[in-house]
Amino acid sequence: MLKFDELKTKYGKKAILAIVVFFLLVGTVFASKWMAGRDAQALADNLRNAFKLEHQSLYDNLAVLKDRTQQLEYQYGVQKGELVSLREKLRGGTSNVFKNPDKKVIASFFDNTVDSYIPSK
Repeated sequence: MLKFDELKTKYGKKAILAIVVFFLLVGTVFASKWMAGRDAQALADNLRNAFKLEHQSLYDNLAVLKDRTQQLEYQYGVQKGELVSLREKLRGGTSNVFKNPDKKVIASFFDNTVDSYIPSK
């Protein structure tokens, strides 16, 4: 059986060389992963910035349109509230129409009633 000293002298240089090569390979892999990650992040940042610059006018237009839409929705709500209150005032029924001293109101009520009448078949 070979002794440790004999193995050390026989395979020592090869073992040390193999260990050095192994650590060089591992170091190369980690360095390349780090550099690739850094380059990939830089590429992603460049693409993101180019996309933002290229489409900035669209983002601005969308912001303006969103603001305008909110204004129109608010105005619609206000006008809808006014219409509901006017309809409630005008609805009243026949008792309010007959109590009204203005003959034009009575005439328009009956005119609208006749106009909205649909005879059944």
